[in-house]
Order: sequence, then structure tokens, then C-alpha cells
Amino acid sequence: MKPTDLSVHLTNFLTHYLAAQRNLSPNTIKAYRDVFTLLLRYCRDLRGIALERLTLAHIDAPLVEAFLDHLRNRPACLDSHAEPSPRGFARVLPLCAVRSA
Repeated sequence: MKPTDLSVHLTNFLTHYLAAQRNLSPNTIKAYRDVFTLLLRYCRDLRGIALERLTLAHIDAPLVEAFLDHLRNRPACLDSHAEPSPRGFARVLPLCAVRSA
């Protein structure tokens, strides 16, 4: 199956931009990866978008806002220091496409 534009940009963002160009720590890169994992699960489980069909065009401001609301409103028992904070996520997402292009 051919990878979607989102998967290509996301891979480039995590491996090339954050690691190679920005030289960020592995833990920071894992935090970015984890928040994108949460977004992908949200799109699959709550929006009904199959991951193999999820493209960059699906990721718009209303979806990101709904995702952030979802994170803010989840039960406290799901919060953990191991999970990334949604803070700054809306600022980072556009970099995925811009930086990895």
C-alpha cells in the first residue's frame, strides 16, 4: 500500500527535521511522536478515519481543536506524566508539512 502524504511528512518531521536538523534529544522526539500517536488514535477511534486513508488534508483547524478538547476533557485517571501535553500541538502540526517538504 502506498503511504499517505501525512505518513510521509510525519516520518520526515520526526526523523529528519527534529533529529537531524534540530538535533533534539531522543526523549523530546518521543514526546512529539506520542502526541501524534494520540492524534492518529483520535482520528481512527473517534472520527472513524482509517489510518491508511488519513491524509494531511484531513488535519484542519477544527479537527485539531476537537482533538485538543478531547485531551483536555479526558478523565484524570488517564493523565500521566508519560503522556505528552497538548500544549503547543497546534503550533507544531503545521511544521510537519512545511519542514519535511
